Amino acid sequence: VEKIVKEIGVADEACHEISSIYESELVSWGPAKYDPPDIEFNFNNGKNVAVEITELVNQNAIEIQIKNPERYSEELFRFDFGMAVEALNKILLEKEEKMRKVSLQYSESILLIHTDEFLLTSDIFIGKEREIFRRQSEVFNHVFLLFSYEPLKKCCPILKLL
Repeated sequence: VEKIVKEIGVADEACHEISSIYESELVSWGPAKYDPPDIEFNFNNGKNVAVEITELVNQNAIEIQIKNPERYSEELFRFDFGMAVEALNKILLEKEEKMRKVSLQYSESILLIHTDEFLLTSDIFIGKEREIFRRQSEVFNHVFLLFSYEPLKKCCPILKLL
């Protein structure tokens, strides 16, 4: 699947939550003209919001699956909250660097992180949102973490981390 198709799907899943933080009607959204950002939201009050989309993945598991497949399952079970927090901080730094040059062209910027890691459920993060990042973002006004479908909640939960 093309990268932009995945990004549109993730943005669509988060659209309601993102729109709810602005006291204005969402007029349009879609792929940004230039990358970064990935998606642009436009509101009827004139605000244009950059949305940079990325994934939280267990990179070690991906590498082990290729190099040492018999250890893949073991590695999947090692990816816990602490490792996720480390990865999220790394993602924030990398995406800030990427967006720094273009963020001034937008009213605000959002980092939307999606995860499919099966051990990472929204319940693990609820109540700990303020423990994840060591500092406020220099570039992003908001950071969201979107989880894959959780059957018990009958939705793809989304949490505002910053």
